[in-house]
Amino acid sequence: MIEVIVRSAAERDLPEVLNLYRYLHPHDPPLETATAERVWTTLLSSNFMTVIVAQAAEALVASCTLAIVPNLSRGRGHTG
Repeated sequence: MIEVIVRSAAERDLPEVLNLYRYLHPHDPPLETATAERVWTTLLSSNFMTVIVAQAAEALVASCTLAIVPNLSRGRGHTG
């Protein structure tokens, strides 16, 4: 049985995350490298988002982006 590790994404994960997205949306045009790196850095440094990846046998097999959105309703609590 292959062990799956769920962890926070890191800068080094960008190429494999892009591979996952290409698999999910094979007809989308590829992002330019500079654009992908800029967006990835923004996601990873955001106080309102967390990117989580699942790694199995040294390969990423899933990703999830959790967004915590500041809110003025429901007592100004966060929603995610």
